[in-house]
Order: sequence, then structure tokens, then C-alpha cells
Amino acid sequence: MKNTMTALAAISLVMGTVACSDSTDDTEATASDGTISGEWLADASSAEFENDTRDYVLADGTFDCRSCTPPYQVAADGEWQTVDRPGVDSMMVETVDDSTVRAAFRLGDADLGSSTYTVGEDGETVTLAFVDTSGTEEVTGSGVEISDTGLRFSYSLEGDQYTSMGNGQSFTATLGGDPVAIEGSNSNVMVAV
Repeated sequence: MKNTMTALAAISLVMGTVACSDSTDDTEATASDGTISGEWLADASSAEFENDTRDYVLADGTFDCRSCTPPYQVAADGEWQTVDRPGVDSMMVETVDDSTVRAAFRLGDADLGSSTYTVGEDGETVTLAFVDTSGTEEVTGSGVEISDTGLRFSYSLEGDQYTSMGNGQSFTATLGGDPVAIEGSNSNVMVAV
């Protein structure tokens, strides 16, 4: 989940962000000095996503995420199950009621958070609410609303070294260099800048 939040914030930063000054005041600012270095608060409402359609199916006691990469299925029986997912090694899916499904995630003994999927009255729309406890601070949200904790990032560019920090993850990469690991990520994700 944390990687999803990081990706959302990164996309939001590229497509339209609100900068935070060195103070705690969340007033709108720009990188008028020509640098990305500083503290930033991503504006999730300005993000545009390609392929933002998700394909979830709950049938015959099985939760199927067909749009996940790679796609996966787990029994929706409320029991913890071993899964082979990036950054997650077990998950639990349970049917809460006729329109709500809850999933929870772990890596080893660490709880990573949970997601609740609620089908709208139209039978076609699903709202996602989540709690991500995998970082240094808890991140919560629903739909595209994410707590500021999950949207705050700091960036610095010194010579050819680019550093990104936020939500318990960080990396320093050489511009045009080889991919580097994201510290604090459980998914073995690499990044190149």
C-alpha cells in the first residue's frame, strides 16, 4: 500500500502540486527559484491517472483482483492466507455485509494496514477506504482523499544527487544513474532518476 501512496504522491507532484514553505503554513507556493528542493505537500485532487479502472470480483467465496499486477485470488473467509505479493506475505479478506469487503495485510508479524471496499447503490461504483500503518506514521484515506501524512515529501537536488523522503521511505539516486533501492520499502522496488 505504501508504494501505491508513494506513486500517487509522485504522480501528483509531477502533474500539479502545492508546495509547502519552510514554515508549517500550508499556503500555496511554487518552486520559483527553479529547484525542487524543499518540503512538498502533494495535491491528490490534481492528479490524473491512466488506466484508473480497477477490476475486483467477489464470487463463490473468492476475492479476485483482476487488475492487480500480477492478478491474484484469495478466499474471502476472514482467515489469514499466505500470498506472493510485493511487500506483503499474508492477507485476510472478509465479507462484512452485502456491499462491503474488508482486506488486511501483513509482512511477517507486522500489520501493514487494511482496505475496505464498499459497492455503491448503483452496483457499479466501489469506494475504497484504507489505513496504511506500514510507514513511520499512519496514513488514512478514502477515494482520492489522503491524509497529509501520506502526501508530505521532501526533495533535494545537490549536484547530480537527488534525494526523496516521505512516509517512512527514502532514496538518494544519481541523475541518469543506475536504479537504487527505496529504503523503508518492503516491496524491493528500485528507482532511477
